[in-house]
Amino acid sequence: MSALPANVVVDTSFMAAALDESAPEHEAAAVFLARLTQARTTIFFNDLVDLEMHDVAFALAARGPSAGGSGVDGTVGVLARSMLARWRAVLAHAEAVHVDVALTIDDLQYYMGQFGLSAQQAAHVGTSFLSQAQRILTVDVDFGRVDERTLRIYTPERLVRATRARRPCRAA
Repeated sequence: MSALPANVVVDTSFMAAALDESAPEHEAAAVFLARLTQARTTIFFNDLVDLEMHDVAFALAARGPSAGGSGVDGTVGVLARSMLARWRAVLAHAEAVHVDVALTIDDLQYYMGQFGLSAQQAAHVGTSFLSQAQRILTVDVDFGRVDERTLRIYTPERLVRATRARRPCRAA
């Protein structure tokens, strides 16, 4: 078993997979998150993850099998609050450290242009530099576009090949 990192940035795709039992990568993400938490790995997250977890929670709740009733007081609201409570529990039990996403704004254009990332992805790369983690937990294979010397990616084994396929070719 390989050594666990001392610190890592988490993106929304990973947290959603770890907390949503119906997600294809749930088991791998949940097990790895539990190992990191137990090892006291510092997990950095930014405002985007916190904000997007609300979107994830309400989207999952709305498509749930018993999502009758809508709004914050209906079943959707109850299911969404349950998912958000799981997210908050991760923050409470892990060595979680918030990084202000505004601190990444000046570098977004660089990461977007250099690696072909969305603004959200670029903010997570920026968070990895601000935190000095230079590692990310994700199930988003597009992070593979970032040069491996710049960002180490932790992703479920099933996604490794697809992630590596997006890596830029290095000149020999």
